[in-house]
Amino acid sequence: MPPHWVRDLWQYWEWLESQVIEAGGELSNRSYIEPTAFYESDDPDDDELRLLEVRNHLILFPSQGVFVDATLVVNADMEQTFYEYHHAIIGGRMIWRACKNIGWNNCSRQPTST
Repeated sequence: MPPHWVRDLWQYWEWLESQVIEAGGELSNRSYIEPTAFYESDDPDDDELRLLEVRNHLILFPSQGVFVDATLVVNADMEQTFYEYHHAIIGGRMIWRACKNIGWNNCSRQPTST
C-alpha cells in the first residue's frame, strides 16, 4: 500500500522506484524502460492516467546475491490488479514467488527443500 502522499499513478511509480533504492536494489539494464501508461480516453483534453503497467522489471540486489523479476498493473485506485513476482538467488534457486492473475487463484509459495 503506497503512503498517503501518493495521489496519482506517476507518484506511485516514483514511490515504487524509491522503495527499490532504499532496499538496496537497482534496476537492471533491461529495466530502464518507463512503465506503460494507459489513459483510456478519446478526449484529447482528458489526460488522467487510469492504468500503469510495469512489465518484466528485473530488480537486482547484488549485495544480497538475489533478484526479483516483477510484472504488475496498478489501477487508478492504486490497487495492484495483476502481479507476478519471482524472487531468486542470482544464478540459483527460487526463494519465493507470488502472483495474482485473472483466471488463476492467487498464489504465494516458497520452494520445497530437496
